[in-house]
Amino acid sequence: MNRPNSEPSASALRDAHGGTPRATSVAKALLAALALGIAGTAGANDVTAPVPIEQPQPDAPTNQFGWPLEGWVKVRYTVLADGTTTDIRVIEAMPPTLQTKSAVAAVGRWKFEPAKAGGQPVDWHNNDAVIVFDHADVPLEPNPMFSQPYLEIVELIKKQDYTKAQRQNQALQTRVLRLADIGFVQSQAAVIHVALKNPHDAYEAVLRATDPRVPTLEGQALIDALRYRFGLAIELGRYADALETRDRLAALDALAEDDPTAAHVETISQALESDAGIVVKGRVEKDPWQYVPLRRTFTFADIEGQVQSIELECDRRKAVLEYAADAEWSIPQSWGACTMFVNARRNTTFSLIEFP
Repeated sequence: MNRPNSEPSASALRDAHGGTPRATSVAKALLAALALGIAGTAGANDVTAPVPIEQPQPDAPTNQFGWPLEGWVKVRYTVLADGTTTDIRVIEAMPPTLQTKSAVAAVGRWKFEPAKAGGQPVDWHNNDAVIVFDHADVPLEPNPMFSQPYLEIVELIKKQDYTKAQRQNQALQTRVLRLADIGFVQSQAAVIHVALKNPHDAYEAVLRATDPRVPTLEGQALIDALRYRFGLAIELGRYADALETRDRLAALDALAEDDPTAAHVETISQALESDAGIVVKGRVEKDPWQYVPLRRTFTFADIEGQVQSIELECDRRKAVLEYAADAEWSIPQSWGACTMFVNARRNTTFSLIEFP
């Protein structure tokens, strides 16, 4: 099995929980959390990322009755050295019934000032975008076709009939018309998943409800969802996201001086500055598990199921690594910032362990 630059060093797994964390400031923790991204864009002074020139937008979608439909399409793509795009694929569409062909076609027409290394144009692989459909003609108030079943699910949650609540919530997700409806139904889904002891799906749902690039929730609804996101990020080892989420809560004036999140932030800071491994819990349900690494050396442990391969989409390079037990991989600094995709059999769970 190959890894970037050389063969992987097959070694016994290091103790991910070993070592005594060193106390540090929140500012240092933030710097540690952002170190990988900084290396990606400024690892060399003569490397610059692509800059958009033209980004035509797709036609606004409608539902089967011709009504305006709000939502979003998340895509990943490569910007070639000639400033055009390629390898465009949809990562997520919301609502799930949203047609994505027009969004993909629009991204295919985007033009960029290409990335450059040493003054020469180069391909740049680690790109993503969210195309948001936000219609002025969509009513501000929820439609009874949404609000009534939503409130019925609320009652099911109160009765702790979570299985039925989940089934009805999943059906409601396909019938939303407004961005706000998506925010509410995804927040509700997160509550149900937590009750059913499924933190992975809960985290994915609350990410959709609180994506800062999409205007879904506001006010107290957003604050409540962000607190949910913070707790789930801590549970799953998504430390960078936990710190960013707390910053968003602070910006909303939602934190008292004695807010309990402060203690968690200090714990995260210590973990990021220690030499011990950072453990991130992952699960593949259907689509590959996606993660932005904080550190450049990693391995896997506690696998239940079968991990098949790891795809790395970095600023300067792309690679597909076959999984091998007890192997470590190191990402060269010259590859820049990366996004990782883990391919595995359905319902495989694992721990990704990152080392300094």
